[in-house]
Amino acid sequence: EPLSTLRAFWPQVSPDGTKLAFYTEGLVTIPAGRRRTITVLQKGLSISSMDAFGSQQLAAGPNFAPSWSPHGQQIAYICSWEGYRDGNANLPGYEYNNGNLCIINATGGTPRTIIPPGASSTFAEVFPPAWYDETTIVYGGNASHPICPDQLCYYDLLTNTHGRITNTAGDITVFGVDGTNV
Repeated sequence: EPLSTLRAFWPQVSPDGTKLAFYTEGLVTIPAGRRRTITVLQKGLSISSMDAFGSQQLAAGPNFAPSWSPHGQQIAYICSWEGYRDGNANLPGYEYNNGNLCIINATGGTPRTIIPPGASSTFAEVFPPAWYDETTIVYGGNASHPICPDQLCYYDLLTNTHGRITNTAGDITVFGVDGTNV
C-alpha cells in the first residue's frame, strides 16, 4: 500500500541543477506512534534536492508555478486561493492558473505577497512569473489587473514598482526598469 497519493506539478530545476521546486497536492500517510498513522492532505510549494529522497514544504496552500531567480536564492510563484472569493463559493484561483505574485527565499521563511497599486482587492490575478534578472520579475496580468490588463507586466524588487511591458520597436519588446529601455 503506498504511503502517499501525493502528486507533483509545475517542476522547475534550480539554476545550479541541484534542487527542484514544485507544487504538491495529495494525501500523505505519516507515522503517529508505533502502531498508528495519520493521513493528511498536503498542498503547497515544495523544494527537494535532486540527489536525495524527500522534500521540504516552503509555502502551504495552493502555491504553484515556481520560478527560480537567476542565482537560485529566491523563488517567485503564484500564491492562489481556494473556495470563497468575492461572494462566489466556487472560484478557486488555482484551477484557473492565477492568483497573486509571491516571492520566498529558496531556504524558506515568510513569503512576500506582491499586490500592484490600484488592485481592487488582495487578489491581483496574475499569471506565472519568470525572472528577467536578479531584481526583476516578469508576469502576465489578467483582464482586471490595474496596470497591465491582459498584458505582460514586470515587478522591480529594488524600487517596489510595477510596470507594463510594451512592444514599441516592432518585434523587440522593451520595458523601462530604471527609466531606460532594456
